[in-house]
Amino acid sequence: IYAMAEAVPKQGQGGQTSKRRRGGLLRISTSEVAAVQQAGVDPGELRAPGFCVFLRLFVRLRWLAVAATLGAIAFFQFFVGSDFNYPMLYSIAGLIFAYNIVFYVLTKRQCPNDETEDRRVSRINALVQLNIDLVALFWLLHFSSGLENPCVLFFLFHVVIAGILLKPIWALLEAAVAS
Repeated sequence: IYAMAEAVPKQGQGGQTSKRRRGGLLRISTSEVAAVQQAGVDPGELRAPGFCVFLRLFVRLRWLAVAATLGAIAFFQFFVGSDFNYPMLYSIAGLIFAYNIVFYVLTKRQCPNDETEDRRVSRINALVQLNIDLVALFWLLHFSSGLENPCVLFFLFHVVIAGILLKPIWALLEAAVAS
């Protein structure tokens, strides 16, 4: 069972347990509460993951993206011999690395722990990260065969992430930017 809420459960109507959390009211069945208790965990100890968890995940995934980008650029340069603008591609990968350091520091400062997060600031942080990633992805694709590059599908990842994390209007704008 995934983390559920912050408060101790209170019995509700129809076998449902209601728990208060920052994002609103979360309903879980009494069988889920029983399963958690059977595992030896107090359901009141469980919490929904904070927005900062996702911001930290963005930073970690971006480190992997930088490594994969550098590996792909080197592979195409030395083994395939494609006619790409390699200095620009390496520069963009270096830029991604640099702005990821900035986001790492900002996220560390903004989210020292999940208790002190400010959802509004976190959403703005996520929106900025998504948009800068889209710009970097655009330039990577521009200098490496454009729309013929199968990595153009990576734009969809950003739209999906925006749809999960952001308010609907911002997710729609993100989808418009990505298209």
